[in-house]
Amino acid sequence: MKIVAIITEDFSLFYDLVRELKRARVSFVSLSFDDAIPSNVGIVLTTLEEAPRVKFHEKLAVGKGADLQAIINEAKRRMRGVETYGKLIIGIDPGVRPGYAVVSAGAVLYTAQLARPEDVTETTRHVLALYPAREVVVRVGHGDPTNRNRTINAIQGLGLRIEIVDEHRTTKRTEFPDIDAAINIALLSGHTVTGPVPVAPTIGELKNIQRKSRLASEGMVTISTHLAERVAKGQLTLEEAIFLQEGKGKPPPKKAKKRLRKERKAGEVDKDEDIADEEE
Repeated sequence: MKIVAIITEDFSLFYDLVRELKRARVSFVSLSFDDAIPSNVGIVLTTLEEAPRVKFHEKLAVGKGADLQAIINEAKRRMRGVETYGKLIIGIDPGVRPGYAVVSAGAVLYTAQLARPEDVTETTRHVLALYPAREVVVRVGHGDPTNRNRTINAIQGLGLRIEIVDEHRTTKRTEFPDIDAAINIALLSGHTVTGPVPVAPTIGELKNIQRKSRLASEGMVTISTHLAERVAKGQLTLEEAIFLQEGKGKPPPKKAKKRLRKERKAGEVDKDEDIADEEE
């Protein structure tokens, strides 16, 4: 029969897990990170922070304040080889680079920092294939309305229930604040959203994107308000908008972007050399 292994240097969590495992009459073993994991271990319990250090195919990362009874039940379910989860909750902290977390029965199954709001679609498809469940809920924090609504619209086509959650006080000063906020958002209930939602960038957001275009082009280009709006809505990347503003037609392919940056820098060097020649 498979047993549970506890591997953590968090003494408080260790004693709490021992208490709950004994109460549930689940056999377990305590191991250090240097110990070999016995062949009769079916799953490892550890903390979210320590999970990357555990080299084992089946593990549960326990977040702070997690329902330990639910964690133990999830561990038992996995050791029995049950393939379908009961309820899967996806928490998303909206932003330019959203935090993403998947929780089931209080256990954190998956986390990621996404590159852009629209990436939630492919990431969620991956999660649904990896963790099949009878019920799936997506919970999105209410902050950053522009990127929140981009996120909601991107995920609408998957046919999942989407809730907007009051994310007040979910973001903490941690090593991975967006991911930790996504975990906290997943654990809160919200109000259901149906249908596409409008993406309406504010004037302040557009001016900030224009500022970023000046920084990215080293002061050479400020993109128009129209292009800034397209960037805010996810229709263009900032680099593509700068290219269009320069009047060079279609946005460059990805492989050409590095070359363009090199050409621009080379042009500035040539200009400096011309000036030097004139001075001589």
